[in-house]
Amino acid sequence: MISRRDFLGMALAAGAASLLPLNAHAATGKVVVIGGGVGGATFAKYMKMKAPQIEVTIIEQNPIYIRPYGSSEVLNGHIDMSDLEVSYDALRNKYGVNVIIDKAVGLDADKRIVTTASGAKFPYDRLVVSPGIELLYDRLDGYSREVAETKAPSGWIPGSQTALLRDQIKNMRQGGTFLIVAPPNPYRCPPGPYERGALVAEWMQKYNPTGKVIITDPKNEFVTGPDMRLGWNRMYGYNVPDGSNQECQCKETLNEAGMIDWIPVDGGRPLSFDAAKMQLKLNRAKSKRTLSTKMPMKASKVLNSSV
Repeated sequence: MISRRDFLGMALAAGAASLLPLNAHAATGKVVVIGGGVGGATFAKYMKMKAPQIEVTIIEQNPIYIRPYGSSEVLNGHIDMSDLEVSYDALRNKYGVNVIIDKAVGLDADKRIVTTASGAKFPYDRLVVSPGIELLYDRLDGYSREVAETKAPSGWIPGSQTALLRDQIKNMRQGGTFLIVAPPNPYRCPPGPYERGALVAEWMQKYNPTGKVIITDPKNEFVTGPDMRLGWNRMYGYNVPDGSNQECQCKETLNEAGMIDWIPVDGGRPLSFDAAKMQLKLNRAKSKRTLSTKMPMKASKVLNSSV
């Protein structure tokens, strides 16, 4: 079996070989990477490791990368916002990648030139585009970027919304509700909504033991589902639906609802969000159900699909 790292290295080496002339020592190939997130930075690093003679340039508009992976740990205080910051120093100094802090605004595919906002031009032999994700706020009626930035943050792209959501959780009234709207497939980080629910439940056990985490879902299953529900059951009193105990080796169905409640597709498909009332309307097979948050700042977590 070949490891993912070795496979990536072989793939990059093969790609680099296509850039080189017959005399490898005279190589002058140029690779431009638009986007310095996980995808772009990882590609640039391994390209330089496998083909150091290739000139690799990353064009990234943010001088510091704010990592999304692990960002939910900010919500329960495991880490601080500053712990999400990743610099580009290692790419520059250790691997020899040219990191340009600028915004790519133009592309001449015929001449193979990328133009940036500052007016600089970067010729290339090969171009890699790794721009990251975009939250589609309009996929839920009543939700918007403005609502997310001020009242009901998503926080899935880490930054100001993550900090706002953290503060809202801390200020939640006792017995308040933390609501997660999981997205339909496909989307980035499939375990994300369910991991986030568990992290918030962990915080509630210490500081808001009568609080509730509700996850509504337009799907009947999710990746790591049985294992995640087992963890919910054993640690947060998740009430396993009848007939599902054996699937996840959970305890017997509990008499009372626990701290986490997962509502799958038959009742968990969102219809609309009322930002003024902080209510989410759900679709049921024969009726409609409305869920409300119960906190002073009333933070609802709404996770949108990625393009």
